[in-house]
Amino acid sequence: SAKEWWKLTVLRSFELAQLEFPSPHEQEAVFSRIYSTFGSLRAYERFEDSLPFLHWAGQRHHLICGVLSNADERYGDSILPMLGMTHDELHFQLFSKELGLEKPHPQFF
Repeated sequence: SAKEWWKLTVLRSFELAQLEFPSPHEQEAVFSRIYSTFGSLRAYERFEDSLPFLHWAGQRHHLICGVLSNADERYGDSILPMLGMTHDELHFQLFSKELGLEKPHPQFF
């Protein structure tokens, strides 16, 4: 699951930084806070010109615009809509988990 992937990623990051948790309880608390943060708008920002550009590109020039990301499905299910980016602006969303590849793998593109 996405949550399990996040947990492995967070724990591996702390391991690579050579940081240890004093207890399993503290480890779980830190993970929960990081997971919660990246599931909310606190970790993301939409550039001011992104929506006007997407409208201009899609409606005026009929360009297909979308998202290619290594993020988990929460990004497409909740983060992008919270940022005001829906299927009106984004014609497709493709995530590495669905493809079984991660950026920058050439086949991802």
